[in-house]
Amino acid sequence: MSSESRKPWTDAATINVSGRMPLTAPVSEGIVPTLVVYGGTAQGQLFSLKAGETIIGRSISAAVPIIDDQASRNHCRINLPGATAHGATLQDLGSTNGTFLNGAPVIGVVPLASGDRIAIGGHLLRFVTMDSAERAFHQELVALGTLDPLTNLPNRRAILGDLNNVFDLSRRHGRSMAVVMCDLDHFKRVNDELGHPAGDEVLRAFAARIRGVLRDSDSAGRIGGEEFLLVLPETDLEGAGLLAERLRSALANEPVQLGSGQRVVTCSLGFGCQRTSDPDSGALVARVDEALYKAKGQGRNRAYPA
Repeated sequence: MSSESRKPWTDAATINVSGRMPLTAPVSEGIVPTLVVYGGTAQGQLFSLKAGETIIGRSISAAVPIIDDQASRNHCRINLPGATAHGATLQDLGSTNGTFLNGAPVIGVVPLASGDRIAIGGHLLRFVTMDSAERAFHQELVALGTLDPLTNLPNRRAILGDLNNVFDLSRRHGRSMAVVMCDLDHFKRVNDELGHPAGDEVLRAFAARIRGVLRDSDSAGRIGGEEFLLVLPETDLEGAGLLAERLRSALANEPVQLGSGQRVVTCSLGFGCQRTSDPDSGALVARVDEALYKAKGQGRNRAYPA
């Protein structure tokens, strides 16, 4: 990757690494070392850091996953000796395209101070310390533009953006990825018989069941009404089917608690993985959507492969 293509994040008009003062201990309780993503597909996300090492990279096992074709699977590492930012260091892990700290390439282990900028491909991360009020304020601002207010899952725009990024990245690197589409069965009956507040409770409960089956690298969002989309990096058809079945059984086997009592709710699901014949992510979603409606046609409360 050329220096010109990195220009927004590697401008050398920044603080000199060797001239920075180390960060002192926090002045009040509740202050946590944090990575804030200011550029790239994960823009707006916060990652709270704990004592020990934190791996940043494209791998699904990375503590800070970066969906970027310029990122290596295990790209770089932050190490915190304790629970504060004091003594923090950054190390590139032999990445293909390098890690940049305040515009300078990271060579060896370098000190990391609050306010520093870490550039990885098209992603810009800032290392800061935040107290609980600052984190809550930042998260609320991000939520206003990216979250569905009822379920607190990503909204349609956010999850489709994530789908496009994962689809493109998987294709470039020859990796597998899959999606699951789910639709609540007979949801209109809930609204008609119990009212819309009960329907809202069912949607919130289903969102909680979805969160319960996702891996850290997976994402899910509400794309409209009672329909949800799950995006699964590094997942083949078998893996997508296993997750879809876990979600189906998690909902069907435990009634939803409503103000008027319990209600058994089920869902139908379609699942599929990326094919070389898919020209874009929309083609994958269309196939999986067709599988979803086959699941409904075969009696509902089941998962069907695309």
